[in-house]
Amino acid sequence: MGTVVQSISCLSWRKSSQIVTSQNVVTQSAQEKAQSRIRTAAGSTQNLCCTLENEEFSGLLNRRAAIASGVALVSSAVFGFPGDGLAVVKQGLLAGRIPGLSEPDEQGWRTYRRPDEKSGGHGVGWSPIIPYLFSVPQDWEEVPVSIADLGGTEIDLRFASPKEGRIFVIVAPVLRFADNLGDNATIEQIGTPEKVINAFGPEVIGENVEGKVLSAEVAEHSGRKYYQFELEPPHVLITATAAGNRLYLFSVTGNVLHLCSVSSHQGGGEENEYTILVWKGNATGLFLFLSPTITFKRIIAKRSTEQFSGIPYVMTLLNCLLSAWYGLPFITTNNYLVSAVNGVGALIESIYVLIFLIFAPKKEKAKIFGLLVCILTLFSAVVLVSLFASHKEKQRKLICGFASTIFSIIMYASPLSVMRVVIKTKSVEYMPFLLSLFVFLCGCCWLVYGLIGKDIFLVVPNGFGTVLGTMQLILYSIYRKNEGEAKKPSTDGSLEMGLSNHYQLQKQSNCS
Repeated sequence: MGTVVQSISCLSWRKSSQIVTSQNVVTQSAQEKAQSRIRTAAGSTQNLCCTLENEEFSGLLNRRAAIASGVALVSSAVFGFPGDGLAVVKQGLLAGRIPGLSEPDEQGWRTYRRPDEKSGGHGVGWSPIIPYLFSVPQDWEEVPVSIADLGGTEIDLRFASPKEGRIFVIVAPVLRFADNLGDNATIEQIGTPEKVINAFGPEVIGENVEGKVLSAEVAEHSGRKYYQFELEPPHVLITATAAGNRLYLFSVTGNVLHLCSVSSHQGGGEENEYTILVWKGNATGLFLFLSPTITFKRIIAKRSTEQFSGIPYVMTLLNCLLSAWYGLPFITTNNYLVSAVNGVGALIESIYVLIFLIFAPKKEKAKIFGLLVCILTLFSAVVLVSLFASHKEKQRKLICGFASTIFSIIMYASPLSVMRVVIKTKSVEYMPFLLSLFVFLCGCCWLVYGLIGKDIFLVVPNGFGTVLGTMQLILYSIYRKNEGEAKKPSTDGSLEMGLSNHYQLQKQSNCS
């Protein structure tokens, strides 16, 4: 008699748990056809009919749900034994493989049934693999499996969609864990959930799972226990159990391209508002980094930095480096776009600093070069500490996030001296409107991004930037029609990123 465990994951920030019957799950799957994109199962035809077709099975199943990219991933496992009567469907797969894929059903699902005759996925031998089945959307395609994928452990079958995700079945001999488990091993004989997932982490997600496991549960049905895991990144839902002399892992993974989305495809695929927000944050951030280009055109044309201050560009470079490092997947999850925009920002600021060093007077050049060495040393220290001194993701996130937050605040705070000059001269000539606008927009976009992701290290500095940008826009609205008594300022460009040469500004103010 077969057994079943079914779990659902939509891969995202919010997660919930509830216990439902298989009948409820089947009914809900029909109602959520537009969202559900993958269902997997393994087992006997008799049990399949009882569970999925007649809906008479009422066992308790574990259901985990979340919201992201409109992709609901479902992982089930139903095991039977050879001779239980699994039918072999005639439709073929890749050239040379035993046929096993059905025609699409009325809901667009194609079911793969593993034939009784087939041994290992690579013909390795062992004893016959217990038949299983799973269903995928009709547009998912089989991905060729190489024996080099996992070494001794097999990926028995793999399907994928470039836009949505992938599913693969991992089959491993129980001899990998112990040589005395016999031919009818159970998952609890193999070890604890922690032992099982730690053993297969590199083969499932390409790295150790420490700090990646969001949840681990044990479910039991019809005398068989199942371990269920949810991991990130990328978001992975795994159901593992033992049958015969093998361990089976059904792994469903969401596509990395969709991990940062909270979309709704029920109404025909509306544009994702959250994705739009993130790209707006990218755009405004880039405009903020590009705002000093006029300044550096002047520096190159005059071949002199005059009274410009190079400090803001060095400090912004440090902020970009720390933020880009903070967004990398082994530091924090789902912050790929943070790394992308700040990586580009670091490149832009590096060019600014290089130009400044070329044309600065000897004394100023020595000062900026010394500051540059200091910030690169500080960044290297943060990198080394996060890589080697801390082996837990939470600690790495704390170290990098704290450093990134401090220097983000410094970057945003740098226009305070400019605001003082505006108030004193009652003129906005010293405060470029576009800079103030992009400070506000950039802060707003990344503030909301941090709030959705519940990331305090994005919320705090960008909340500060939003407030500061708002203050600048208010000042601009007050004094925009008032030229004041200030003379036309020299376009020293040090205002672009805010840390202006205060002495020069005050001198200009006095002259006016």
